[in-house]
Amino acid sequence: MNIRAGGFLLQALTSIPFLEAIEEIDNVKFERTILNGLAGFYWIIRRCHDREFALRKLMIFLSRFQEPIKAMGREFDLQKKYQRRLDRDYCASWTVTDHVSGWKTFDAILRYISDEQINDINIEVINIVDKKVELLGGSSHNLLRLSVGFPGLFPPVENRFLSSIYYSQIPLFKLQKSDLVHVNLRNTKTLPVNNANQILVQSLELRSGELARKILADVSPYKIISMEQIRIDNISAFVNSLETMKVNVKEQLKKNYHE
Repeated sequence: MNIRAGGFLLQALTSIPFLEAIEEIDNVKFERTILNGLAGFYWIIRRCHDREFALRKLMIFLSRFQEPIKAMGREFDLQKKYQRRLDRDYCASWTVTDHVSGWKTFDAILRYISDEQINDINIEVINIVDKKVELLGGSSHNLLRLSVGFPGLFPPVENRFLSSIYYSQIPLFKLQKSDLVHVNLRNTKTLPVNNANQILVQSLELRSGELARKILADVSPYKIISMEQIRIDNISAFVNSLETMKVNVKEQLKKNYHE
């Protein structure tokens, strides 16, 4: 079986206690971990370093790219003039370019992160040249870039690969019935739809969420479902609750998973 975890932007963070719980459950045997988004970013660093280091790098990433992530996730409060202007500026930027940040900015975050071959982790990506979804492996630095190759934030990795967060949100390419999947889709009903950018993102999320539900229903893998919804303004509280969430996931695994 394979372990699958990921999610749309900040929603992928709910996979952290899921992945950490699996690490501590002896009877869950698996071949590969298939990831995308910030779940991949955190877990790849966690594989090479300790938990505190991985969380610190995660928070650095979120701090450095907070504004575009808020725009992409429709988290700006459009009642506030400053945030409304930022949202408008990002929307205008995306009409003339496919990204608002370069990889050099991201590569500064890679400092002190080991660059080593990882053989049992794949990142789900969209190959925009060959027009297909793929699972890619490789060195930790390359996997980290593939994990956060968000459309609109960075240019495509190697001019061809984008994160699959807009495809099915959670990584489901070549899903098998025996796989264990962390299902943590965003609740789009609570999100604003007030301008062209938000309408476009809403349509992408609705389509990706529907595809995810269809694939899960057709294949029927093992599932752990999370209803937690993550936003920039509740990240600190979320991080402080990681240990409690991990314990809860472990209980679900012990109760529902049978080798």
